[in-house]
Amino acid sequence: MPKVFKFRQPEERRNNYTGALPAIDKKRATATLVRQSNDGADIEHAESRETQLGLQGYGELLYGDDPPDVRLYDEGAGVSGQKRIDQRGELDRLYQDMHKGIIGTIIVAREDRLFRNKHMDQVGAFTKLAEEKRIKVIVPPISSAASDEVTRVYDFTIYHDLRAFQEKMKEAYGYIEGHVKYMHQCKQNKADKGGYDGRNLPPSFAVKGKKQDQTIVVYEPWAKVIRKLALRARALDWDMGKLNREVAEMVFLFPEVPEEDRERYIFRTTIGHIPGVGYKPCDTQTIKSLLTNVMYIGWWQPDQDKPDIITDNHPAILDYALFAEGYARLTGYTLDGEPVGSGRGVS
Repeated sequence: MPKVFKFRQPEERRNNYTGALPAIDKKRATATLVRQSNDGADIEHAESRETQLGLQGYGELLYGDDPPDVRLYDEGAGVSGQKRIDQRGELDRLYQDMHKGIIGTIIVAREDRLFRNKHMDQVGAFTKLAEEKRIKVIVPPISSAASDEVTRVYDFTIYHDLRAFQEKMKEAYGYIEGHVKYMHQCKQNKADKGGYDGRNLPPSFAVKGKKQDQTIVVYEPWAKVIRKLALRARALDWDMGKLNREVAEMVFLFPEVPEEDRERYIFRTTIGHIPGVGYKPCDTQTIKSLLTNVMYIGWWQPDQDKPDIITDNHPAILDYALFAEGYARLTGYTLDGEPVGSGRGVS
């Protein structure tokens, strides 16, 4: 089956909210609560913070044509969800505004942004006040990786919603599984914007920069090898059997990375390493997979299981015409998904 790519631009914040938006009290303000547990998490896990801050835009959507009143309660990083309400300045401010009748809706990225409360005493005080003041808590899908999730709305005047929220609070105290899922969704948000999300990269690309702003760059000593490999494949009429035999006779395909380059860049590749010598494919399928990898023409697939493509996302290594020719000959389809006859594959 051909890959039919769908082109789109990188998105600062994807709209992952499908279906009808939940009804809210538009006469009162909507609060978004932002919290990260660990010191420095706003830098180390910057996408988590951006994801939570992005909920302000979702809050504005809920007002429809009415003027939005969305208020941010930002606890920053290093604030434990196990602390009492009165020990958390921004949560305490939100709690006081709830008492005053100012707040009608609270939006959070996950239920545990509110509490990780072992004995449920803080949770109980919160839900009791929310029921009394008829305040809803909304947890929308935060990422394209959460497309299987639905918006969770807790109306504490409804017993079923109260019990569901309490169950989430119990889960929050033993949070590992939910936290891993949440961080995966934050990584997907980063990829949706064209950012590096930690995946393995084809050889010739490396990662530069600190974790919060890493970028994909071309590692030129290996890029030269890929260009020569593509030109040699064309000279051999894209016969992978012949090309694989030539590579098999080499001591290495990609040269060893000097120590100074290892300090400057991060290399995330699965290609076989011969310590002190260089790098070389371990199986006959590798060369074909490299010559059909769209990253070499600057394309980026945010979700590797979906056809969405961002073009010109990072520097290209191969000439588009050369790559397109090889892609068609090796897969049997053009980059537009049109059949061109049988691909050669590996002889």
